[in-house]
Amino acid sequence: MLSSHEMEAMNPTSPKERMKQLIVISICGIAMLSYHLYDAGAFHDVHITQDVFTISSTAFIYKTIARDYLTSAGTMRSLSDDLLLQDYEFRKNQIYTIFLDNTKLIPTNYKRSIVGTIVEKNNDDRRMLLLSKNDDNANDDTSASASSDSNVYAEYKNDDDDKDGRSERFWNSINYNIGIIPEKTNVLKVSFRFTNGFLSSMIHFWKVVPKIVEYIKKEKNIVEPVIIYTCNSEEQICTFYSPLENMSQFHLNELDTNEYASTLIKEKKMEFKEDTTKSTQDDTNKETEL
Repeated sequence: MLSSHEMEAMNPTSPKERMKQLIVISICGIAMLSYHLYDAGAFHDVHITQDVFTISSTAFIYKTIARDYLTSAGTMRSLSDDLLLQDYEFRKNQIYTIFLDNTKLIPTNYKRSIVGTIVEKNNDDRRMLLLSKNDDNANDDTSASASSDSNVYAEYKNDDDDKDGRSERFWNSINYNIGIIPEKTNVLKVSFRFTNGFLSSMIHFWKVVPKIVEYIKKEKNIVEPVIIYTCNSEEQICTFYSPLENMSQFHLNELDTNEYASTLIKEKKMEFKEDTTKSTQDDTNKETEL
């Protein structure tokens, strides 16, 4: 085993030269990170416009999960696997994620998202493909034993100590549901760069979503905004919609954020925050006016 003096003798580089090497490596690293951040849209402006979110009158097949929104790209990939899409190619905005709890009130691990796909009336194959996963889940004793019967990932982990493949097992432990979302809805809209990676997701949820939420609360007086998120990998664009109407219909029978917060407080999963959990009469009036 070499001593420190022997290693120093084998490396004739002076401290000054080593410092230069470190500076060069650091500059290269910063340059690469800056490029990837720029490519993912970190320095792009967020342009909010008004539009109409339009879909055909069809079924929406989905799962509801509670997990950090930063993992939404992975959740889309899970659904794309179930749909047998190749290489996670979301070419036709086939997958939609609805973020229900866009507030700091709800703890990160308990924020709910609805992840699903629109199934045309004449496409029974896709409908059956997804719903058959429910039967597979019911017959899978391994999955059943690992599952805590919770759609909250943080709680699921308590009953599944094996880290390998845990996210996949969590996804498979949750059943698909069928619902209907509105055919036409007035919305705020943002189109933003999509690189199909973690940096892209990070920028979306640290920059784009907060901007939309801030705007809709301030300019449209909507207290509990909903965000609809869909991506097109071919165009490298993700589109965000925030409904200006029909908010309750996009909850697909899930509790609104205030009711959900009250449930978490009763179950002692979050602390009571008087200034944010209770709805004021003014807030109720604002929602009624919309």
